[in-house]
Amino acid sequence: MKVLDSQQEGLKRPIGRVNRTRYHGRLINKLGMTLAFVLTFAVVLCSFLNYFKFQENYRQLILDRLNIVIAEAVYNIEYGLGLGLHLGELDQVTQTLTRVSQRDDQVSAILVIDRVGEVLHMEGSTSKAQAALTTWLIDWEGSVENQFAEQDQSFIFSQALHNSFGQAEGFLLLIYEKGSFNQVLQKVQKRLFQAALLVIFLATLVGLVVVYLLLRPTLHSLHRMLDSLLQLEAGQPSNLRANNAHGVIEAELVELERVCQGDATPHAVDTKGKKEGTRGAFVILATTILLIIVATIASAWYQLEIFKAELLPQEAKKALVIADQVSGKIDYLLANGVPFNRIQGLDVTYVPIQDSHPDVEFIGVLQGDGSLIHSRAQGSEAFSSISQLSSRYNLYQTAIKQDDRVIAGVVVGIDPAVMANSLREIILDIAAILVVSSLLATELILFIVSYTLTTPLLTLKSVIERGVKGEFNVGMRVLFRDEVGRLGEKLNHLLDGARRKVIATGERLPDPTYLTSVSVNFVRPPLFLLVFSESMSLSFFPAFVESMYEPIGNLSKSMIIGLPISVFMAIWALSLPFAGQWSDVVGRRRAFMVGSVITAIGLFSTGLATDMWFLLGARCFTAVGYGLVFITAQGFVTDNTQAHNRTKGMATFLSGFFSGSLCGAAIGGILSDRIGFSMTFFLSAVLSLASAMFVAQFFAKNDDGSDKLPASKLAWSDFRVLWKNPYFLIITFFSAIPAKATLTGFLYYSAPMFMKDQLDVSQSSAGRVLMAYGLAIVIISPLSAWLVDYFKRKRTFIAIGGLMSGGALCSLYLLPNEQGMLLSVLLLGIAHAIGISPQIALLTELIEGKVDVTMGKIIGIFRMTERIGNIAGPLVAAVLITVVGYTDAFLWFSGFLMMNVFIMLLLLAVASRFERNSLNKAAARMEVLP
Repeated sequence: MKVLDSQQEGLKRPIGRVNRTRYHGRLINKLGMTLAFVLTFAVVLCSFLNYFKFQENYRQLILDRLNIVIAEAVYNIEYGLGLGLHLGELDQVTQTLTRVSQRDDQVSAILVIDRVGEVLHMEGSTSKAQAALTTWLIDWEGSVENQFAEQDQSFIFSQALHNSFGQAEGFLLLIYEKGSFNQVLQKVQKRLFQAALLVIFLATLVGLVVVYLLLRPTLHSLHRMLDSLLQLEAGQPSNLRANNAHGVIEAELVELERVCQGDATPHAVDTKGKKEGTRGAFVILATTILLIIVATIASAWYQLEIFKAELLPQEAKKALVIADQVSGKIDYLLANGVPFNRIQGLDVTYVPIQDSHPDVEFIGVLQGDGSLIHSRAQGSEAFSSISQLSSRYNLYQTAIKQDDRVIAGVVVGIDPAVMANSLREIILDIAAILVVSSLLATELILFIVSYTLTTPLLTLKSVIERGVKGEFNVGMRVLFRDEVGRLGEKLNHLLDGARRKVIATGERLPDPTYLTSVSVNFVRPPLFLLVFSESMSLSFFPAFVESMYEPIGNLSKSMIIGLPISVFMAIWALSLPFAGQWSDVVGRRRAFMVGSVITAIGLFSTGLATDMWFLLGARCFTAVGYGLVFITAQGFVTDNTQAHNRTKGMATFLSGFFSGSLCGAAIGGILSDRIGFSMTFFLSAVLSLASAMFVAQFFAKNDDGSDKLPASKLAWSDFRVLWKNPYFLIITFFSAIPAKATLTGFLYYSAPMFMKDQLDVSQSSAGRVLMAYGLAIVIISPLSAWLVDYFKRKRTFIAIGGLMSGGALCSLYLLPNEQGMLLSVLLLGIAHAIGISPQIALLTELIEGKVDVTMGKIIGIFRMTERIGNIAGPLVAAVLITVVGYTDAFLWFSGFLMMNVFIMLLLLAVASRFERNSLNKAAARMEVLP
């Protein structure tokens, strides 16, 4: 945390006493608004995604039912065509169409047309049929393939009608009105909105009560401080050193710091108070996370009950359509004189239905005595009685009548596991949302507490300490008119009065200076949002590139798909030196905002991309903005830390970075399944702009870079010096570059492609799997950093990380399924958490003082050189996949990583031994000198 000066005009008018109750609760309001925001984010996002999943399932049940009806109609019509009759000569077509239209009152029209679009048979609304036909003819373009179109008010199905030679004679068109479908969706939307509103209100109310109880001691301390200032103002403020009131103020500050930060002073507070103060902010955070979990789970449970209530009737309709088809066949046979007990081969007709609809596990005929005949179950299992079915399936039945007497029934069994699997997807999405919401709450709550309370209090304390020394020209920059801001105003007023009286005596004082404090935590929320936005495409980007694949020269398809990732990494790496220098000149605030806006434009352009060259240009543009934000955030941490706490500051930076990465990967995968690739990119652009707005709102406006010393520029001589150093080359090329190549080649490229091409998992599942990497980094990195410092064995940890990286990829070779992918990604995250952080520490330990290059340049050149791995990773992975396939490529990659570990250890040992021998020889020569 760093105190900054800003020159401003002194206060021109006195600030009168303001009723304290007007400001009471301002801190609580801010925390309450933050709490409400994260609760709204979690519950609304959960409701939004679950609604889309429900809409997809509900729509699919309707389409399944209509496809079954259409398939029956097409079968009947094609049977007549198989007899050699012309489509217009078939008398039974009208009966077939009438029967289909009676199956569902939402079928507004069904018609048969020939190949030139002339209507031969029609049932239903003429106007609806004509409008649908016009739309279909526009989109048809001579295709004989089956087509489906969805409009605002209707579904339009078309299916080709073939003769016995396989030639298309015409088409059957069915128009299904979406009136009831839209009504159900609107009803569900209304109920979800009401439930979400109620849950958010109740959870926020509980949270506000808890926050108030936790902040009440702090508020009391603030009011006592304000009373002390008012008493001091009522005295003679011309000489603060002659007044003992400042001692009271300092005591209140010590107590206040203890309550908010746990930074207790033994002589000022007791042990109990210290323990309570330490828990203050963290109890608020824990309460927020608990409320998020409870509110989200409660909301999701209610939503699932709503979904079941709407999905089960549609499942029943689908099952009854199938049962009606079977009973219709039996009725036809009975009408033609075939005795019921002589019917044979009926179960063979179930095969096409069950093959097209895996959820239809059982179809059979139930006799009056409870026995089953003409039955077929998915798999090899056989059932002989209805009692065996009732415990396994959702059963639906329709009657078979003869002479107005029920003689049997058709039973259709739907596997409940299919709907359960769909609900399981929702539950997994909810788990991902809970992780994301908890991390977002952590970022925002800690920021609000730091920005509005702990950091301003440090400024207040610094101003009082300087005022005690007679520095009346130093005041506090007031950002908010809350409790702390009110104290700052009164303190400024007091000091301004003292300054005026000193000036009245003829003594000259410097212009007023207003202090503000800056914490490295300030950069975490906007960095989190920016990385979140860019990482939203992590799980689906290769699939997005593949959707617009076009050949480029002699490059393989795999290499072309990996090309945008490599280009992005290359531009990102090349932009860092220039972005860093520009950020130093214009200031962190402006640089961060410009970088966020550039990133937003790049992400929006990526969503608009329709060909490979446009996509490459958009990714280059995004990389420039991303690199500018990345280096600016690092510069912000460097500006506001000193040598003793810079490592901790960088850990804060990395924590925000990887938190955003894991959240983006999870949410992006889920959203792309619901709203598509392009819309997900557009949403990421909005989040990137939100990052810029956050910086515009909360970062100091006077950060223009004018107070910074000109940064020394990198020169080629710096690169030559380091590239001649064996330690630099060994650590960079045998540890850092392989790690980065694994990150981009495996995590960003191969893993999403493997899950799409080989495992056929959804984008939601892919996002959740890739989320494990960032989660491991966030959890393991702090522990790993502590262990490295404790054991002082940096080489060992780097080696362990490298070997674990190889083991992670090898595990996928041995277990090439979704569980193996999850294990592999998780192990890779743990490996990088263990092995990457000690690289810089070991490098600086080995070469510091041995090369004529500053430490900042060493780190900059190291970071720039390791980007070779980022660039090469996707291309190397693409070549391996093209040559040997996915699983063997993982094995080769694994061997490469493990081999590099042993080479690194060997070369480091050789270099250390050579260095020791050189030093010994030099020492020996010095001894023989006279």
